[in-house]
Amino acid sequence: MSENFAAFLNRISGEDCEFLGYDELHKIPETICALANSSGGWIIAGAFHDETGGLILSGLDDSIRPRILFAGCECEVFDYPARIIAAHVKALSHNEKPVILDGKVYRRIEGVNVISGKFARTVFASEALDSSRDDFPVENMPLDRKSLSEFKHSATKLSGFTGQEFLRRSFIYSGKHLTFAGALMFSNILQIRAELHYSGKIFALKAPNIWLACHKIIPRLTCRLSSSCAEAVKAALLNALLHADYNIDKHIKISIVPNPARIIIDNPGIIRGSVRNKRLCKIFGLAGISRGLHEGLRVIKTYRPNFRLIEDLTDFRVIAELELEGSDKLPDPVLL
Repeated sequence: MSENFAAFLNRISGEDCEFLGYDELHKIPETICALANSSGGWIIAGAFHDETGGLILSGLDDSIRPRILFAGCECEVFDYPARIIAAHVKALSHNEKPVILDGKVYRRIEGVNVISGKFARTVFASEALDSSRDDFPVENMPLDRKSLSEFKHSATKLSGFTGQEFLRRSFIYSGKHLTFAGALMFSNILQIRAELHYSGKIFALKAPNIWLACHKIIPRLTCRLSSSCAEAVKAALLNALLHADYNIDKHIKISIVPNPARIIIDNPGIIRGSVRNKRLCKIFGLAGISRGLHEGLRVIKTYRPNFRLIEDLTDFRVIAELELEGSDKLPDPVLL
């Protein structure tokens, strides 16, 4: 931490980091509670950002460190040039949550300490397991920088955030490593294959990550469809990508076949009532690309009311089949 402290200070407050100036030190207990109930992170006491994003060093006195150490945080003290304390808050395991402070449960959501209601205590365990899987840093994972650059450019236009602000809110990174969700988005760990069966031949598109699947495959499969059909197909594909169980299998197969023209999506995982990949859904929600599982299903069923998902409980997979508007509406292989 010591040798990288100057670079660390270039960050801004987010889901895993909070800067607290001298006048905000009273927030230390609730921030520790919120980070421990979420994915852990850092508290930088004695520094804050002004309205322009500039770093202001307010400094500390010697009384603050015992207060943080008492909460069980690992601390380092820096004279930079004013005294600053960096305290690391460990994310608790699912069976240790929630931490309750003065009868309240704080959580860290989009860089803010939020008080959760009583209902949150009953769902903390299962939610923590899902979130920790999404947010867990994955070391030595190659980054497709072109994919990330394209996504940041597209996302900032749709969301209104700056590129840095979007990365902070979406939690694509945890420190210097990609999170699991970030790796699914921008690395090369997936095998997404779309096949178009056309005049006895198979034309194929491949993508190694979710962003390339959304940016390269989906537009080509929907470019000749009517607007309502295209929206339904896009929603079905996004739901498959965002709600697959990538711990079971990292293969997703998409087929478009004629007579009758239909799209068949085969992805790992079985149907569940709650969102499986919360961080992926958050990234897409912030970017304005997807509005969630239920909105996607509404779009699909508006187009095809009899649409249904078929579960294969033996192989733990879900098959989605959606009728298109006739073989003349199939994508042109020339465009692939």
